[in-house]
Amino acid sequence: MPSGLKKMSDNLKIMVEIINIAGKIIAGFFILAFIIFVTFILTVTIFGLYAHENKMSDYSYDLYLSTSKPVHNATLLLPLPCRYDKDTGDYYTFISLPEISTRHFDMENTSTQIELKDGYIVLNISAESILPLYKNHIDPVPIYPGQNESELPPTPTTVYSNVYSAETPGIVRMEMHRYYLKEDGEINTKQPFEEEMLMRPFFITDMTGNEDSVAEYTGRTGDTYSESPVEVPVCLSYDTDSDTNFSISCSLRGANEWHVLGWQWNSYEQIIGKEFTGPHNGTYMLEGKIIACDGIY
Repeated sequence: MPSGLKKMSDNLKIMVEIINIAGKIIAGFFILAFIIFVTFILTVTIFGLYAHENKMSDYSYDLYLSTSKPVHNATLLLPLPCRYDKDTGDYYTFISLPEISTRHFDMENTSTQIELKDGYIVLNISAESILPLYKNHIDPVPIYPGQNESELPPTPTTVYSNVYSAETPGIVRMEMHRYYLKEDGEINTKQPFEEEMLMRPFFITDMTGNEDSVAEYTGRTGDTYSESPVEVPVCLSYDTDSDTNFSISCSLRGANEWHVLGWQWNSYEQIIGKEFTGPHNGTYMLEGKIIACDGIY
């Protein structure tokens, strides 16, 4: 074979080998891309199913009361979280008295009922007397590395009293708590004002608290974190000394939580409260805020 033809034949073989190698590389690239794509889809699907199985939505309600001196002939109508049901035309709540946990309340001498007040759901707390509760101050005891338990001082004892003194200077709050796990879908934490549980009726104010701006809040737009200053009415009737400080604090939180590579959440929250001085008989406003669209979406 002439040398020129032989050289062309060798070059042709080299080109064919290069094309074969390039084809294999391209085929391998597409196979790798397909494997990565399938792996991604399977991972997203698995994590989605896992997140759904580990997802929960819940409400938590907390009420705190405290008084510096005895309060007598007390009737408190305090707002409970409620939501409007369009089908029945009524408000309903997830709060039920048997499932409320209490602490530092004298439940043997205190009556609690869930009632309607102007169409909204309230908690009626009544008692002939609500006594203050104080406790002693306990300093934390440091424990050093290698220290034996026998070397530690005796465990301090908490001392309670219904009277303020140098021995018992710390006031103790009465507490009510209710946790509720929602089973039928997510909580609308972005725009809870109409569709979700809130202590009602609430009135939104401007940031300066001008009375002229107070109006019942019925709607909201926007999906960004927000804090809205609000007022919520309560009815109080009790006798006490003119210098008695009586404090009320309520909070509600609704949250969605799920677990994908760690716990994640989003929530809304309503926080209201106020301290009252002296005897009261009438309707008053608790002040606070509603936080919406908080967390990860």
